[in-house]
Amino acid sequence: MAQLHPQIRDVLQVMAEAGLRPIEEMTPTEAREQMEATARARKAEPLPVAKVEERLFPGPGGMTRIRLYWPQQSAAPVPAIVYFHGGGHVIGSLDTHDFVARNLCGGTGAMVASVDYRMGPEHKFPAAVDDCFAALEWVDANAASLAADPRRIGVHGDSAGGNLAAVVALLARDAGGPQLRLQSLVYPVTDYGLASDSYEKYATGYGVLTRDAMAWFRDHYLRRPEDANDWRARRSALRVLRERRRRSSSRRNAMCCMMTVSATPRPCGAPAYRSSTRTFLV
Repeated sequence: MAQLHPQIRDVLQVMAEAGLRPIEEMTPTEAREQMEATARARKAEPLPVAKVEERLFPGPGGMTRIRLYWPQQSAAPVPAIVYFHGGGHVIGSLDTHDFVARNLCGGTGAMVASVDYRMGPEHKFPAAVDDCFAALEWVDANAASLAADPRRIGVHGDSAGGNLAAVVALLARDAGGPQLRLQSLVYPVTDYGLASDSYEKYATGYGVLTRDAMAWFRDHYLRRPEDANDWRARRSALRVLRERRRRSSSRRNAMCCMMTVSATPRPCGAPAYRSSTRTFLV
């Protein structure tokens, strides 16, 4: 096993002791139930927030749930972060990532909108992309009624949600809006080709995300193998962003934080995240 940070070793030990079943050996329903049970067993307390509400917005597949979190002791209008949860585009929910959304809200002082986007295999690619972009448009259009500042809207996601946040940011830029001030990606899925050296080096022995598990997620999410070459799925994000940055250097209105480790939120007005990788404008 490669050299790991002590915190990561502790996490892997806890996961091993929990006796989690390999994802690739389960059905999507079983994998979802396991993730929900794991989230319910979490003992940590999230940061406090002022208020939580659920609403419905008209998405491409019908009315779609969105869970809204408002921060404590913040003068309106507050910044808004549209959040897309992780789970390989197959598992995860508003509930499994409620803890993350609360911490994001409480730590940044922003209103957080967590999106219940459609997932595979019931709703395959690009349904999740379409739902997430529609959610961003809804938050932007309704910013005033949400006590949010339409001039300070960002997107955030982890794992599969990081993939969606990256894609949505580029869709928004190419469509001319909504205008984003922040994009933060926490260990985003950037390539469904599964052919990099890391997929061989870390294929097994590092928790539930084995190479076979990633192939399981990919096969349940994509409609056909060719979809892995669609830029909205095969998000080699840094490369694409650099390419488009060269082509449109005059439009630099979004801050992008590419993060490979979990980060500590800071109040709005300070740097949004302490990251192990660089921040750049797109």
